[in-house]
Amino acid sequence: MNHPLNTINSLTLIQFFLIALSGFNVSLIKRISFYLPPYWSKQHGAYINLMISWVIALVLSEQFHWLQPLLLIFSLVALNLVELMTEAIGRKSPLPERKRFWLVTYFVLACFLSIVLLIYLKLLVYSLPVFLIFGIVFVWLSLMKKQKSVFAEWVTFAFLAFAGLLSFNPDKTPDIATLLIVGLLMSAYFGQSIFLVKSRLKKIASNYTLLYTVPVIIFTLIFLGVDWFTVLFSFLLLIKALQVLIFGSWYNKLKIKWVGMLELGSHLIFVLLISGYSNLVSSYQLVI
Repeated sequence: MNHPLNTINSLTLIQFFLIALSGFNVSLIKRISFYLPPYWSKQHGAYINLMISWVIALVLSEQFHWLQPLLLIFSLVALNLVELMTEAIGRKSPLPERKRFWLVTYFVLACFLSIVLLIYLKLLVYSLPVFLIFGIVFVWLSLMKKQKSVFAEWVTFAFLAFAGLLSFNPDKTPDIATLLIVGLLMSAYFGQSIFLVKSRLKKIASNYTLLYTVPVIIFTLIFLGVDWFTVLFSFLLLIKALQVLIFGSWYNKLKIKWVGMLELGSHLIFVLLISGYSNLVSSYQLVI
């Protein structure tokens, strides 16, 4: 028969072991989480915009190329780097250690990937002037304290759309006209999301979404022509705009995350449209 004192000692040792193991797990979890990318950004729309644009570039490309995943990594690294740099500049106190670690990591990765892309990506030379124009416009808007305006957000979404298009046949000399048309098409489409979200947040009137959508549809049908893609694309935009007006009481009660889910669903439809009519979209020329 075991002595009661031995039983108590055994229980104490087991408890000590469990406490030590628990502390080890917490320490291990903290150590692992330190090296995980920080989730500081609330710009979910920007990430989705960039990745959807990248998927569209893949859909329109003639074949898969090793530069394409590298371009997505570079774009996400650059986006995160800008986010952290913006936060570091705006803070009155230094960044936390974890974010400082990732600021340096993203900077090193961005420099390394930039060198690789400058060597192998033919499209980069042609796109640099476009990105420079976007940069100048955004800096001007920031100086005017309008970086949160609808136009500034549209410029950001347009920039991300063109950034995603860098993955369009990255090993070949690009068709600039096609890239410009597809880039503007995506910019116009993603721009509507800005109006929908701001309408839900009560920052603009609900009818502004329709006021943006109607000219986009008219210009699309006039300058690209009337075909299955442009008609279905216009129909998708019109349905999204009317949901705010016809079902306003329901839409305005939705939580923002569900508004985001609705937008994600429409983005997938947009990708399917471009995928189904990829040959048609790739052949577009402006009708003057």
